[in-house]
Amino acid sequence: MNGAEVLTATLTQGGVDTVFMNPGTTELDLVDTFTSVPGMRCVLTLFEGVASGAADGFGRIAGYPAATLLHLGPGLANAAANFHNARRARTPVISIVGEHTRAHQPLDPPLASDIAGIAKTHSKFVEAITSSDQICTAVATALATATTAPKGVATLLFPADLAWEPSRQSGEHLAASRSWTPDTEALKRAATALVRPGAVIFAGGDALRKPALNELAKLCSRGAQIFAETFPAVHERGGNLPRISRLPYLPEQAIALLERATALILIGTPQPISFFGYRGTPSILTPSGCEIIEVVPPGFPCLGAIEALAEEAGLSDPYLPPVPTEPMLQAQQSHLDAVGLASAIASSIESGTIVVDEANTGGVALQGPTSDSPEHIWLTVPGGSIGEGIPLAIGAALAEPNSRVLALVADGSSLYTIQGLWTIARERLPVTVVILNNLRYAILQYEASRRSPVTEELRKLTSLDSPAINYRKLAEGFGIKADVAHTPFELLQQLHGAALRPEPVLIEAELF
Repeated sequence: MNGAEVLTATLTQGGVDTVFMNPGTTELDLVDTFTSVPGMRCVLTLFEGVASGAADGFGRIAGYPAATLLHLGPGLANAAANFHNARRARTPVISIVGEHTRAHQPLDPPLASDIAGIAKTHSKFVEAITSSDQICTAVATALATATTAPKGVATLLFPADLAWEPSRQSGEHLAASRSWTPDTEALKRAATALVRPGAVIFAGGDALRKPALNELAKLCSRGAQIFAETFPAVHERGGNLPRISRLPYLPEQAIALLERATALILIGTPQPISFFGYRGTPSILTPSGCEIIEVVPPGFPCLGAIEALAEEAGLSDPYLPPVPTEPMLQAQQSHLDAVGLASAIASSIESGTIVVDEANTGGVALQGPTSDSPEHIWLTVPGGSIGEGIPLAIGAALAEPNSRVLALVADGSSLYTIQGLWTIARERLPVTVVILNNLRYAILQYEASRRSPVTEELRKLTSLDSPAINYRKLAEGFGIKADVAHTPFELLQQLHGAALRPEPVLIEAELF
């Protein structure tokens, strides 16, 4: 076997069956080998940030890693923003970066760069492979590392000449280590705090997945409050599942909700802090004197710890599911705003839908109405690096082909990775992309208004209306059918129509 065949065999033995790629000259032998393997799906993207974001979406839904194949340091740099999001989401990903041949590297060719240095900013494991007899062990180690809690990105640098050089290895698989138990003392402290006034549970990670949610709700039977992390990687919600509100993005709102907290119990997520530091506003959102108790560190399995905590606290009351209410559509509303958008989205979600939420300011009203929709899965952007909505939808749709993916993407965010529409069309994915078009970077205008009135010059530099962007023509140019909605009723009709089609659809929702 040559090096490319060993790499591919080790990946497939480890369960990897999908590769998102934007290859160059140094990766062509790997492309040939990947495409020759039955069952290996090779997905071409037009931009590396689409590949990294799609791998993130795939891993979150599938629960096991996809691979990416990128071209040298500049290609990895283009992918870094969405690898950052994958790191924050604790998603398993195997990142393979082509490198110059070993003989060519010392000559400092134009595309040479510190690939390992770039990778270390978002990877929990980085290894530069230097020998054909090292390939198998390096790939197996990367797989084991990426899939061991806390999961993450593992990056391999692969010189082009190793692809054709013979190797004495033939494939290897190292099982991920998953043994972890919660700290007994932390459980006791949390159990004592749970029955006191002012107890608050802050949950994230797989505590927001269906197997853990009902057990999580039991912890509130004595009056404790519960909040989900602001931007969860995966939140299963709707139907008969517990209603768990996310902690607000705005620090003033979060501080107000937590102002009476006497103990904050962390389950699968770090202590809440504000996204940015502001003048006159504390960065730590919990009040002074609030006891912080970490039961499950970020990225570690939560279900067993939640069950143990409920038992320690003597909380055995069964969870009583809520009675869902029918989302009310404001059918007579003559234009779309955040409230009308939320009512249309809530009324359109069908059981099993995967919602990708990069709606940003356009989505401020989404959480309440959609909690009464049929059971669905909600993905957000935990790392805050915008431009991941469309790529996440690609990965989620490939990981769960029997579900419709609804991607809610702010207009400014969509333009970072608009090339992803081409991959959606090429793969004929069941994705509905809703572009929330308000002709501006509204979040920047809001953040600026916190300091002082927005000047006309700043308004111009955060506006997208001169010239206005025609998202329908962009979509059609990439091969996707597109429409526009001006009212909640029009949006709902178009969403229902899109759900009946097997092919992708883009809807431009005009929020102005």
